[in-house]
Amino acid sequence: MKLVAWSNILSASRIEPSEFKAINSRAGFSIFIFSFLRIKSIFLRISGTVNFLKSNLWHLERIVGIILWTWVVAKIKMIWEGGSSKVFKRALAASLVN
Repeated sequence: MKLVAWSNILSASRIEPSEFKAINSRAGFSIFIFSFLRIKSIFLRISGTVNFLKSNLWHLERIVGIILWTWVVAKIKMIWEGGSSKVFKRALAASLVN
């Protein structure tokens, strides 16, 4: 029978070094924190959208948008129908006469 003596220096260790464990555990923790914050931001965005739709603010925004749009269209129609252009035509006609 042959006795085999193993030396700690020559054999490969299956135990990870403590520095590697520390780096690896920090990396895993940072990935966990990153994914947690990402999920939390998505949740807050979705819940904010749901709360906005449940409130009547989007109705108000739509009404204000329609009112502003019709006001701009009415103002353009007044100008095209001769609002300030009449003033300029009269001024040009007066300068040509004098």
